[in-house]
Amino acid sequence: MLRNNLKLILRQFWQNKTFSLINILGLTLGTACCLYILFFAMEQYQYDKHHADLDALYRVVTDTKLQENPRREMSTLSPPIAPALGEEFAEVENWTRVIGTPDVSQQILKWKNTSFYETKGYYVDPAFFQVFTYKWVEGDPAHALDEPYTVVLTRKVAEKLFGRQSALGESIEIADNEFRVTGVVDAQANPSHIRGHYYMAINSGGIGEYVINNNNWSGNNFIHGYIKLKPQASAEVVAARLPAFLEQHGGDQLRNMGMEKSLHLEAVRDIHLFSERSNQVETTVSSSLLYILLTIAGFIQFLACINFMNLTTARSTLRAKEVGIRKTVGAGRGSLISQFLTEAVLLSAIAFLLAIPLIKLALPWLNLMTGSDVTGSFSQYPQIWLLIGALVLLTGLLAGSYPAFYLSGFKAVNAFKAGSGRSRFSVANLRKGLVVLQFAVSVGLVIGAILIHQQLQFIQNRDLGFQKEQQIIVPVRTDAARSRLATFKQEVKQLPAVRTVSGMLATPGQFVTRDFSVYTEGQTMESAQNTKVIYTDEDYLDALNIPLLAGRALLPGDTTNQIVLNEYAVAALGLSVSDAPGTEVYSDFDDEQITYHIVGVMQDFNFQSLRSDMYPLMLSYWPPNQHFNTLISTQTEDYAGLLATIETTWNQLNPDTPFEYSFLDEDLQKQYQAETNLSYIISLFTFLAILISCMGLFGLATFSMERRVKEIGIRKVLGATTGSLVGRLSKEFLALVLLALVLASPVAWYFMRQWLTEFAYHIQIQWWVFVLVGGFAVAIAFLTVSFQAVRAALANPVEALKSE
Repeated sequence: MLRNNLKLILRQFWQNKTFSLINILGLTLGTACCLYILFFAMEQYQYDKHHADLDALYRVVTDTKLQENPRREMSTLSPPIAPALGEEFAEVENWTRVIGTPDVSQQILKWKNTSFYETKGYYVDPAFFQVFTYKWVEGDPAHALDEPYTVVLTRKVAEKLFGRQSALGESIEIADNEFRVTGVVDAQANPSHIRGHYYMAINSGGIGEYVINNNNWSGNNFIHGYIKLKPQASAEVVAARLPAFLEQHGGDQLRNMGMEKSLHLEAVRDIHLFSERSNQVETTVSSSLLYILLTIAGFIQFLACINFMNLTTARSTLRAKEVGIRKTVGAGRGSLISQFLTEAVLLSAIAFLLAIPLIKLALPWLNLMTGSDVTGSFSQYPQIWLLIGALVLLTGLLAGSYPAFYLSGFKAVNAFKAGSGRSRFSVANLRKGLVVLQFAVSVGLVIGAILIHQQLQFIQNRDLGFQKEQQIIVPVRTDAARSRLATFKQEVKQLPAVRTVSGMLATPGQFVTRDFSVYTEGQTMESAQNTKVIYTDEDYLDALNIPLLAGRALLPGDTTNQIVLNEYAVAALGLSVSDAPGTEVYSDFDDEQITYHIVGVMQDFNFQSLRSDMYPLMLSYWPPNQHFNTLISTQTEDYAGLLATIETTWNQLNPDTPFEYSFLDEDLQKQYQAETNLSYIISLFTFLAILISCMGLFGLATFSMERRVKEIGIRKVLGATTGSLVGRLSKEFLALVLLALVLASPVAWYFMRQWLTEFAYHIQIQWWVFVLVGGFAVAIAFLTVSFQAVRAALANPVEALKSE
């Protein structure tokens, strides 16, 4: 029976090549999208799933609130919290911390004559590799980082340094310090939310020693802390004890700062997909983005199924006689349903077989579009075959269910009568409803794509309050380079193409790790205003072209106690811009009151991402040998020549330190890479959705013209013009597209309005967007339908009527 069904199906495909091609092509495109997003989703869900005792692993995170400022939900904590948890909580089996501040995570690695910049370097506690599971190539995870100045490299970094020889026991230089390699791990074997390239022992001087000796329970929330619970220990019990634990150790400090603070546990298994806290150790993937992608993929697959249902039911009258004959010779309804469902499942299977090589060919381009690294490996994820099998059946059953039950329900006698394909419930109405649904989805995607693009353009073109163009950033990674930075600045300043040069700890857009609270005369830390701090030099405001509103800028003779505030900080402290210079503000630390002298007030500028509101900010002077970045403000179009000259100057002063640079405007744009990728993805899928919808519309229009060929012939004989015929034949379809626009617009407006609220600064949704999309949808539909309408209208009426 199956063999007979297959023969009938293949015969149907061959006899209706146009409709079969439209169905297969639509299903193939939809299936390719589904497969790519399934691979993407599966790879994202694999993050951190390889760790031993995964259900016992938690990150300790922090919520803070200062006065009237919004609550901050951070993925970090203060330095002493994780060790104290390990010491005082019997439920905690082990703990570790990860330090990855911008000045730590990018360093020069050297071995003999090999040196290069490497990113994602972290200081970690000795128990790091006992808490987290990595695939080891060399070394002992239990004791790899017990000793000071030891480091564990990833296989990729080890091969860059040593080639294929063993790295174990070798000494390398990191940030002017000698480290001994005690292990090599294969970081690519299992994905983790901590994607370091090298891990240094925390007791290796510098900021690691600072963290070890730090007893600040309120501020310095830049550490990522993790705990591993003992078997049968309850995370809920531990979480319930955290408020009393924090009060015992840090209550006085928090009250002195006027800060509210709470600690929470976050399951490691949920971090990559579900954590939306700030200061992540690595970039995470938004679960909402993943759901959006899966939803869009489902919509596209559904659109392809609608095409199949529409075209099959449209051709129902042509297959009525087939059904009648088969019923006359004894075929039951069950066998007919089986045939039609088998036909749909076979079509779906063909589409999947065509989609697999299509995905393989398009994978590099799709990864470039989405900013992902999807491997598309069927061997790595064998369970994908089960999903493919389920999707083939689901797609086939969804696409073929209505046609199967509809066609098999024809009565044998009525099947041979004229108009036998009609029923009381008009199939035409169903087809119209499906066309409306198709275009509603497509219109919604177009609206979303346009609004996302507008928001990205708004971000890129918004005046941030400083000059971001023609700014070159030169990172300063080593102590040796920092010791010569003053000389480098003076030599570069003399170049005609350079306007000025400034050194700083953090450039605009980088995460500002330093902050503390200040208060005015007569107040206390309980009413203090938390303020971000950028340590820089006297040229900062000039280099970024930030207006000074009152007082003066920083001077080389200043100390960290002379500060320049932004307008927001001045207002938050209850001061006026004109009176602020000369005023003193205070901060308490370790029972000592520190006095700061306001010397100037600068105009507000967006030093953070536009997802965040304006925030109090101060500039404080640091000498050049403590800066980690140099900003070169230029006035030239010959960047190639200027960069070559700057590199020559750098190499003369720092022969052992590679020259590195970036452009500030490009660095700022990287903050919105997730939104940019989303825009590309939505645009791509929108195009595919419109293409599939138009293919279905083209098929229906073709069928409609074939069914109305005699009507068209009669109208032409009676004097109808080609234009009037095209208008009449197209009107029905265009009305459906307009209805789709009316239905899709409010839904698209609601969801895009929700998405825009994630930005502190965003566009307003304009009415003309919906008019533009409506006009576009109507134009596309008209072009699709009118091709067949014109063809039918130009046909010779004699050919249509000669059999009458």
